[in-house]
Amino acid sequence: NAALAKAHSDFVLADTQEKVNAIVYEINEAINMLMEYINNFSVKFTYVIDDMTVVNSFSDNIEYENLQKLTIPDSVLVDSRVEKWTVYYNDTGRIRKFAGSVSSVDYVVEENVEFVAYVSSNAHGESQHKVMLTDISGRVTQIIYLDSGEYTVTQNSQSIILSKDDREYTFTPKTPVFYSVCGYTVNSVEISDTLNVASDIVINTQYSA
Repeated sequence: NAALAKAHSDFVLADTQEKVNAIVYEINEAINMLMEYINNFSVKFTYVIDDMTVVNSFSDNIEYENLQKLTIPDSVLVDSRVEKWTVYYNDTGRIRKFAGSVSSVDYVVEENVEFVAYVSSNAHGESQHKVMLTDISGRVTQIIYLDSGEYTVTQNSQSIILSKDDREYTFTPKTPVFYSVCGYTVNSVEISDTLNVASDIVINTQYSA
């Protein structure tokens, strides 16, 4: 830490008690700033409606071991239901289910995390199918309900976009530290420029170290 190094250098040259007191004050300030940085973690919360509408609800740096309550607004849940909550650990790339069909959750802050609540408005017709995206562990991280038909595919390391009838549906892969996305497959076959949706589909994200 530059501030602590400067304080040490000044302390060697200090020749009065007043200067020593000033240096001690600087050291304490530097320590307090460092502890504040170490003891705070990023907590983000978004909710996704019908796997198409993403709403950023909350984002802040929260002190270690503080209890944080995350809530989906009541107005969002009119004629809708919560499917599940997931939590993504930013530092490791791990994702897991955190809760089921509840409108709010409590979290004791211990890591940098991103919570996602999936909300369904019961608007899916019989002709729609689930298209799912997986992460490096094979877990489903995103679901979009799409009508039957052939979709144009645009893909890169940041996203895979399915387009049809002037509408775009974007899947965004989770990328762990030290890995990069190198492609997408369905049933172990690389996705080409088109994708035919006639039933539920799992898109597997491919990674390279």
